[in-house]
Amino acid sequence: MSSLDFQKHELAGKRIIVTGAGLAGLAFASAIDQYWPDQHPKPHVVIYERSAKELDVERKGYTMGIKPESGLLALKQLGLLDIALSSSTVGTSTMEQAPTFWTSDWTRMLDLSSVSFFKKMKDGMPRGGIRLVRYVLRDMLLDAVPTQTKIHFRKGCEGVQVLADGRVRVQLSDGSFDECDLLVAADGASSGVRSSILPGEELEYTGASCFLATSRFPLGKPEEFRHRWGMNISGQGVAFLNLWVSCNLQIIHERC
Repeated sequence: MSSLDFQKHELAGKRIIVTGAGLAGLAFASAIDQYWPDQHPKPHVVIYERSAKELDVERKGYTMGIKPESGLLALKQLGLLDIALSSSTVGTSTMEQAPTFWTSDWTRMLDLSSVSFFKKMKDGMPRGGIRLVRYVLRDMLLDAVPTQTKIHFRKGCEGVQVLADGRVRVQLSDGSFDECDLLVAADGASSGVRSSILPGEELEYTGASCFLATSRFPLGKPEEFRHRWGMNISGQGVAFLNLWVSCNLQIIHERC
């Protein structure tokens, strides 16, 4: 046995604060619990999240593309692949996995669902990606967080201070403070951690625009969309991504 086997992990028994109970923060909490070496005491992980546990309606509707070489691989390593595949809106459900492309008058111009390799599985993983409603993926990860990990909802990070001994003090939105040995910043684009540590760093607009809306059809779903999703090509610099979410058609207007 190597002498390295007797060395205590530097984070063994330490305190870790995660700012943000989104996809990244929740996945981190599950991964560090599952893959922590048994011979070392596990660190104490606590998560602070600005939002409520129940997501706002406007954050529930959209879907995310999950690729096999990245997102699906991570879900497989977390033991969540089967539930992810069974919850997908396209790829393993009745919705075709590959997209269809329509012209501006909804004439089908390219149907990739007929390409067989999109449907093949390899080592339990689909060759192509799937799509998951974001809140479904978030709830999957939330359910997988170990019971000993405490999540504080409606309490976000407002500021960060590195102390003289190397520990980190976190100022929370309710005016309280907490300290940790390691801070994991997973609080999104409007990160309070980033603005505290890097006050000069600001988000830059790249020029891309995306408008999201949900369309409802009082007479029922158009037959064309019952088992198909894809892109409407307008020919005028604007495309429409069409995807069913529950009983509604989600339309993302993506400026090309």
